[in-house]
Amino acid sequence: QVTFQACNIQEARILYDQLTPLCPIMLALTAASPIHRGMLTDVDCRWQVISNSVDCRTREERGLDPLKNNRFKIPKSRYDSIDSYLSEQGEKYNDVPLVYDKAIYEQLRAADIDHLLAEHIAHLFIRDTVSMFSEKVNQDDTIDTDHFENIQSTNWQTMRFKPPPPNSTIGWRVEFRPCEVQLTDFENAAIVCFVVLLTRVILSYQLNFIIPISKVSS
Repeated sequence: QVTFQACNIQEARILYDQLTPLCPIMLALTAASPIHRGMLTDVDCRWQVISNSVDCRTREERGLDPLKNNRFKIPKSRYDSIDSYLSEQGEKYNDVPLVYDKAIYEQLRAADIDHLLAEHIAHLFIRDTVSMFSEKVNQDDTIDTDHFENIQSTNWQTMRFKPPPPNSTIGWRVEFRPCEVQLTDFENAAIVCFVVLLTRVILSYQLNFIIPISKVSS
């Protein structure tokens, strides 16, 4: 995983969108997990294995039973590709209906959060958290973002859009998450350097790699 700090929110959105179509490519290029539990398998990377292992959707959320006790039909595991682009340039490529919590969306819109980012955040909140530290249950959400980070950090997608933490000089960040760990430090460093250089080229030459989000998912 490689985290980049952008100079502002617009640059972070651009990097998030432009790197997204490259995630499946980089996953394939770095594939390094052909053996699981001591058995040689017919897959060469970790992604589907982890995706299935943390898929906590109920039968209703999977669409196998009619919704009764759950609120949403969720098409993917929480460990999967992203579901929407965040930049104005990428908006027209959001060709898959996004499932999101409408109450949270309206709350964000009332606080002047733009449509794309409000949908993205509200989409994260369609899932329950999978872990909670007892000492962090009771938090003042006006000054602490632990509850948000708990939801954000358990949506394990190929990209992560990271707002600045409160009372910090850290800015808007983007996390590139698909790559597999390699056998040597040299190989890992080479992959990191390649992705870093790729972000510089994308921003410097204003490259556009965006494809329909449905194509990324497939």
